[in-house]
Amino acid sequence: MQRNIPSDESFQNPEEKCSDLSAVAGPLTMAELNSPSARHTWWLAALAAILAFGFFAMDGDVEPNLADEGYLWYGMKALKAGQIPIRDFHSYDPGRYLWIAAWSYVLGDGLVSMRAACVIFQCIGIFCGLLTLRRLTHDWRILFLGGMMFVLWMVPTYKSFEQTIGLMAIYVGVRLIERPARKNYFLSGIFIGLMAIMGRNHGVYLVGAFGLMTVMITGANWRLLCIRLIAAGTGIVCGYIPQILMVSFIPGYYEAFLGSIAVIFRFGTNISLPVIWPWQALAEPDSHRRIYLFSMGIIYVGLVAFAVLSILQAWRIGIRGLAKYPVFVASTCVTLFYLHFTFSRSDLQHLAHSVPLWIVGVLALSFTLRADIQKWLSPTVIICLVGLSLSATGLVRGVFKAAFAPEGTYVEMSWGGQKMLTPKYEVGMLKLAEMMDALAQPGESISFIPYSPGLYPAVNRLCPTRQSYFLIPSLTEEEESNIAALKRNNVTWVLLQDLPIDGREDLRFRHTNPLTHAYLQNNFEVRGSFPQVKTQLLRLKE
Repeated sequence: MQRNIPSDESFQNPEEKCSDLSAVAGPLTMAELNSPSARHTWWLAALAAILAFGFFAMDGDVEPNLADEGYLWYGMKALKAGQIPIRDFHSYDPGRYLWIAAWSYVLGDGLVSMRAACVIFQCIGIFCGLLTLRRLTHDWRILFLGGMMFVLWMVPTYKSFEQTIGLMAIYVGVRLIERPARKNYFLSGIFIGLMAIMGRNHGVYLVGAFGLMTVMITGANWRLLCIRLIAAGTGIVCGYIPQILMVSFIPGYYEAFLGSIAVIFRFGTNISLPVIWPWQALAEPDSHRRIYLFSMGIIYVGLVAFAVLSILQAWRIGIRGLAKYPVFVASTCVTLFYLHFTFSRSDLQHLAHSVPLWIVGVLALSFTLRADIQKWLSPTVIICLVGLSLSATGLVRGVFKAAFAPEGTYVEMSWGGQKMLTPKYEVGMLKLAEMMDALAQPGESISFIPYSPGLYPAVNRLCPTRQSYFLIPSLTEEEESNIAALKRNNVTWVLLQDLPIDGREDLRFRHTNPLTHAYLQNNFEVRGSFPQVKTQLLRLKE
């Protein structure tokens, strides 16, 4: 059960309450480190690591992704080569590149090693999720199943930064509600600022989530609300200092940073896909895919239901009682804001960003009910969540796909010096990239356009243009810059694809980058067509 945290009314001065609670947060003694509670924490940390690396051992070397995963892998290699994210190459925010680049000096810089660095980050989020669940129950069966569900939803591995940061945010929010001192608001702000360096969307979501959390717990005490928000705001600025320094002192970074924000306002955070509701999934002819899509549809319904029910329950409990339910408040606030990213593109990858948070929120919501209802509802909720998690993610994890695939579907190939089980499409693309690398003479560059940035690190080359992943429409000045870079860097060989993304003709490369496509058609000749990978090999005309 959750701890009952005294309300502000238990103290004459709310800030005196914060001081009293913060006083217990000093250095731990040996007796405290050996206490049952501390030992419980160490076991939770061990469980998080065992689950995360257990799944990684099963499918960490299965099925490389040339597009989104390759985009992250290429960014890490470019950073190690001395380039600056955002300024010198299109990228996510720099934090995740710094994380995987730092670990590459220990693990290596192959694709499997990059995944391992992501799994290390996962462990932090799973551990925070387990610490949060421990506020609800000390039942190890529930904690184990909770940890297993967190790991199941860390898909794909290269995108698990999102789920991890969300779980960390819930735990930080729980700790803040339990000990709402100004110092802790400042520290929470530092956390938000640091996470914004991992991804600016996280900064926006967490500012909203922690702002709502603060309002819900503080109520109408406007003076205290202002003090807490100022403390948190100061912390955010301090946590964001590395990014501020980059904007201020790295030549050209400020303009590139503003330009990357402008792209979000022009095209949004993702190419949208409609939600697949459960009744739509029933029309799918393939039985395995029908189960997978139906489970996703049920979860989408569950996300909407959770948003509505949690708001109603918070209203029923009232401001004075919410402090007694820190897990419920923190998980509700964080999950509500992360739903934006999930519904911006409705596929498993983006659904996974919110589900671990939603799992915590659903369990926390059930623990706000009467004890007699909790007794039967909580186990029922756990069983349903485990079933949905297995059916939605099990069939798409690499280990299960490789196990049930027909013989010959996967071939062992080297990616950055590390062997991986590779599907036929990626095998073909890698062989073409290696052939181009061998054909290029000294001083000649090669380019993979538009959807395979992972081929650059696979053959140990840098992209000749700032843009390595041509997924959304480019502005005229961006195309002109790319064409100039192709000429300046003496790009002689090009691997060109012109596919309709999500089946949309308007997202073919010829339509999203018409000037670049015309330049290639006018100045290069076709040296080979490869229908099995829907690709053409182009050579610069003599």
